[in-house]
Amino acid sequence: MPEVARPADGPAIIALERELFPSVDVFKPAQIGRLLRSPTCRCLVVRADDGTIRAEIVGLLRRFRGAPSGRIYKIAVHRSLQGTGAAGLLLAAMEELFRREGMRAVCAEARVGNAASIRFFEKHGYRSTKLLPRYYPDGEDGRKLWKVLDI
Repeated sequence: MPEVARPADGPAIIALERELFPSVDVFKPAQIGRLLRSPTCRCLVVRADDGTIRAEIVGLLRRFRGAPSGRIYKIAVHRSLQGTGAAGLLLAAMEELFRREGMRAVCAEARVGNAASIRFFEKHGYRSTKLLPRYYPDGEDGRKLWKVLDI
C-alpha cells in the first residue's frame, strides 16, 4: 500500500530512480530534499517488506489559470513490481489525495519517446493536449496530458 514519504526517504528515492531512469531524469539530492519538505508537494511510496522503496509518485499542488490543479511530477516503479498494477495504484492514490486537497484537474508530462508512459496515462483517463518542444534537459520533446478530476 502507498504511504507518505518522509524527508529522510530522499536517498532511497534517488537510488530507485538511478536504477530506472537516464541520469538527466534522476532527482538531485537538493531537489528531492526541497520537494519532500515543500508544503505543496505530495510524495507517496511503496516499500518492500525490508523497508526498501520499490515505487514512488511525486505530485504537486498548484493553480493553473486560476483553478486548483495537481501535477504528476514523476512515477517510478522498480522492475520487480512492473506489470503488477503498482503504478496504477499509486496514480489512483495521488488523484484521490488531489481531490481531498480540492484540485479539480491533474496534468502530467511524458517524453514523446516514452510511448508506454503516454499509453499508461491515456488508459487512466488522461488526454494528450499539446506537444512541448525541447521540454526535457536533453532536448527531447514532451507531451502534456490532462485529466478532469471528479469531485
